[in-house]
Amino acid sequence: MSKTLIISTLREEISELSSAIDAQQAILHDLLTRRGKARYKLNCYFDPMARLPLEIQSHVLLSVDSDNSSPKPCPKSPPMVFLGVCRLWRDIAVSTPKLWAKLRMDSLPRGPNYSELCGLWLKRGTEPSLVC
Repeated sequence: MSKTLIISTLREEISELSSAIDAQQAILHDLLTRRGKARYKLNCYFDPMARLPLEIQSHVLLSVDSDNSSPKPCPKSPPMVFLGVCRLWRDIAVSTPKLWAKLRMDSLPRGPNYSELCGLWLKRGTEPSLVC
């Protein structure tokens, strides 16, 4: 067998294997997506919050945040904590503009992402009120 034929055969085999790997990765991606959706549905089944209408879900988050008249854009502020609980709470928090309607800035920005966070915060709120 000539060197050229061997190289051509190996390239063809690599191409076929790459195609087979791509097909398997697509199947794996689909299975992972389906598993994630099933887990989400299972979690929602056990989460009493998931069984409430969106308006009540939003009201629950707003009542938790009611003591915090003007939250700071920091990881420990209630709106930011809600984002990290689970996907459902994140979706509720993001779709509740009143949760993001106020922003308090006491001092100069802290950290490189502070301005991005403030911008995102104001974008989520409907009528932002800046409190100094």
